[in-house]
Amino acid sequence: MEPTLDNETFYRPSYIASIEPSPRAGPVSVEDIKTDLSSEFSSVSSGSDTSQDCVSLEDSTNIVLKPPQRFLNRLSEKTSGPMFQKFTFSQVFGPETTQEEFFEGTMKQPVQDFLDGYNRLVFTYGVTNAGKTYTFQGTEDDVGILPRTMDMLFKSIQGKLYTAMDLKPYRCRDYVKLTENQVREEAAMKNSLLRLIKEVDHQTDTSNQEPMDSEDLEDSKDSEQSIATARNYIKFSVWVSFFEIYNECFYDLLIPMSNDKKRKTLRLAQDIKGCSFVKDLQWIQISDSKEAFRLLKLGLKHQSIASTKLNNCSSRSHSIFTVKVLKIEDSGAPRVTRVNELSLCDLAGSERCTKTRNEGDRLKESGNINTSLLTLGKCINALKNCQQSKLHQHIPFRESKLTHFLQGFFSGKGKVYMIVNISKCASAYEETLNVLKFSAIAQKVSVV
Repeated sequence: MEPTLDNETFYRPSYIASIEPSPRAGPVSVEDIKTDLSSEFSSVSSGSDTSQDCVSLEDSTNIVLKPPQRFLNRLSEKTSGPMFQKFTFSQVFGPETTQEEFFEGTMKQPVQDFLDGYNRLVFTYGVTNAGKTYTFQGTEDDVGILPRTMDMLFKSIQGKLYTAMDLKPYRCRDYVKLTENQVREEAAMKNSLLRLIKEVDHQTDTSNQEPMDSEDLEDSKDSEQSIATARNYIKFSVWVSFFEIYNECFYDLLIPMSNDKKRKTLRLAQDIKGCSFVKDLQWIQISDSKEAFRLLKLGLKHQSIASTKLNNCSSRSHSIFTVKVLKIEDSGAPRVTRVNELSLCDLAGSERCTKTRNEGDRLKESGNINTSLLTLGKCINALKNCQQSKLHQHIPFRESKLTHFLQGFFSGKGKVYMIVNISKCASAYEETLNVLKFSAIAQKVSVV
């Protein structure tokens, strides 16, 4: 595991939409305003050290966590002692880091490995409102790791794209040959999805919001020269899927919502090799990074988000965007020689109900999020113990849908990268400490 770190002090919204505060029912009274203000000020006073920083960057690989004064006041002089804790990572990135710098320092190698035929999983981990979704998506003006990943992928295979839809990924590592009717159905499905967001793209179109940049045209000339000398019968077919795990249920984010707002629940299945996959998940073939970007935006419109006390636009589910590449020998009859995948997982943040003040649906969502993250921690801790003791220990992958789906990666299917997002704010000290302790354990696990 190679955790990295991106510190974000303040919430920065994603490029899709912000959650508007719900309007009041009926006239507004002074007493209502007083009640709301009292609630807000009590929330602020409970975290009166919000302005304090509890994290300091020692160098490019080390950070130091120091407890805020309110935490020290709870401890006696005997138990206080040296409370500073040091944590080491593969790379540490401060709040001033740009999206481009972060991508270069964290994602370039996993994406290159993926292009070379290896399976990779990258997931963001941290407390709510720590910047995970911003790292994952970015903004329209400054895209995050996912759009930049797709940009790098298509630049690398430029001129070697297999555009026919007759070969499609199937289950985990397999593929299926489609009939002519099935190919037409695939094309119709793709076109209908892209039409859904065509109007949105037109309304928000700017010169710099797509992940493809101005250097692409210059790069294409060099790419064409290198391709001419390569074996041009090796081609690549790129397919993507996008789903979420909400309240321990799987939902396809690329399937449009029905009029009654009900969504089809998908189920987890296993192939004959024991690898987990989401049955009936929609896979879409894409021909460039712009199509991937548009499908990402469509899926994010369907994702479960809500406003909480700590985050105005809080992800209420774990979302997983997966790219599968089929390497094809296109000489005569096309033949698939390899299927590999890259999964990028934006985990929902852990929450404390005392701080979020969630109730009803939000409370149920928090419970499921925290339970799945706790199970992830138990699995990684069990993997570490198995390595250290050389004795077999039960690893509870099946205790949550998230860990059950990711089981293959933690069992040798591919390499796992963890991006740890923390807040420097002292009011989140205890949650940040738990995140860093988990990360320290995760670094000791080797996936072989």
